[in-house]
Amino acid sequence: MDGAGHLRVIFPTPNWEDFVQLAFREIRLYGAENFQIARRLRAMVNNLVEILPESRQPALRVELELLDRAIETLFILPEDLAVARIPDAQGLGGSSGGLPAEISPRSEQ
Repeated sequence: MDGAGHLRVIFPTPNWEDFVQLAFREIRLYGAENFQIARRLRAMVNNLVEILPESRQPALRVELELLDRAIETLFILPEDLAVARIPDAQGLGGSSGGLPAEISPRSEQ
């Protein structure tokens, strides 16, 4: 009860950072070794950074940094790392036509 005799309840709830961690960390920990999971996770974070207010972005940028650090340890070949860094909102992967020139397969001569 408060000083006026009214019943008051304090109920702690998760904050934005808690929700962001809950949404991203386990997916990153268990799925970043899969190209498509890493790419879709990146696309989701990038989209949220673009549409949410600045006050919501620091927690998202932390998750993006953690994703970058994770894939750097998982993909030792530069070509694989480059692909893992390409956001893929559709989850369709992509053909060599959709990859940057520096990682596209070389044509036979």
